[in-house]
Amino acid sequence: MFDEVDIALRSLLRESLPPEVVVRFDTPGENWIAECSGTETVGIFLHRVREDVAAGTPIGWSDERAPDGRVVRRTQEARRYELCYLVTAWADDIEREHLLLGAVLSACTRTARLSAAHLTGTLSAATSPVTVSVARPGLSSAPVDIWAALGLVARGCLDLVVVAPLAPPESGEPAPPPDSVDLGARTLRPPRPSTGGMRRLPAKITEGVRDGQGRGENG
Repeated sequence: MFDEVDIALRSLLRESLPPEVVVRFDTPGENWIAECSGTETVGIFLHRVREDVAAGTPIGWSDERAPDGRVVRRTQEARRYELCYLVTAWADDIEREHLLLGAVLSACTRTARLSAAHLTGTLSAATSPVTVSVARPGLSSAPVDIWAALGLVARGCLDLVVVAPLAPPESGEPAPPPDSVDLGARTLRPPRPSTGGMRRLPAKITEGVRDGQGRGENG
């Protein structure tokens, strides 16, 4: 899924970026300062992946039935994931970097869904859309300490989020219904008498006549 999203983003950004701009998906670092010298570059760094539970991702299976009602195939529902990217621009001056960031922003705000022309592989075959958003309200941005972790000085950037479905594994046909039933029988031994439990004490019942006070008198 990740490689297919990379292809889709590259295809999308190519519509707005100058043809000489390089698009990179590797982790930016101090070496980029020298590597990008004289070459305008847009970095798209995947720093977080989380399930899109807010959208009510279905969990379960769907059945494909034959005309007679038999289940002929079971398919697991696709899950959707948020892929969070840190977008940076690298050029010889800040004006050019801002121009590149503006081009990325423009490309990602033209539509909320990626068109089929940008999708390949499982994303093109998916029934749910692939969405893209930038600087979305309420979006948790990249961690503040990400710059220190990358060994870079903080710079202008964009928070880019792609929500894409993860194709479930192919499921085989269900097992056919049984065509015969084998039954067996055997003689059971009678249960053995129980030797456990509480021991019953012997009891004696006597009869008597009542005296004048109404008390019983043993005979």
